[in-house]
Amino acid sequence: MLRRFAFLALVLALVAGCTREGSETPAPSRGPLGGTLRLGMANGSFFGMDPRDEWNASTWELFRCCLVRTLTSYDVSGSSVAAQPVPDLASGPPEVSSDGLTWTFHLRPGIHYAPPMQDTEITAPDFVRALRRLAGSYDPGNPGLAGYHSQIDGWNEFNSGKTSSIVGLQTPDPLTLRIVQTRPDASLPPRPTGRTST
Repeated sequence: MLRRFAFLALVLALVAGCTREGSETPAPSRGPLGGTLRLGMANGSFFGMDPRDEWNASTWELFRCCLVRTLTSYDVSGSSVAAQPVPDLASGPPEVSSDGLTWTFHLRPGIHYAPPMQDTEITAPDFVRALRRLAGSYDPGNPGLAGYHSQIDGWNEFNSGKTSSIVGLQTPDPLTLRIVQTRPDASLPPRPTGRTST
């Protein structure tokens, strides 16, 4: 499902250098900054690398490894063979209401966009904006990735132009995203909800 879900991509370059206290070993060199990354892909990008529209597995692997961050993702460290979602931009697993309809994600504070927007913190309204952009791409004849979110309250009404907002996407504070569904759907957390990119 990771490869079939798309939102706006935010290229985040988060680099943290850590050394042990009292260690005499210098931190390893990161090498030169900048330059050009060239890589080969089994299939080409069909939609200009826009995560809202791309569906190709090769493109999604490039997004996952190198270009986008999401509320949840998958542990690719090799520590587990289970494909369970883990927090990425979220500070922890979502809080789920007893009826399974309301999912609340809390964002980790202090995460910023990459340059030239390095002074801008990523907040919950950014995810709403990305989801609205995805919903706005919906085509009944070819629903694509936007069709995967019809269970969000108000999604279909927004798609059809009946409303100017999606009532099921709420931001009670800058670091909280609440998603209200019309029916319980346990596939929400494995979908890395809310792709962000510069």
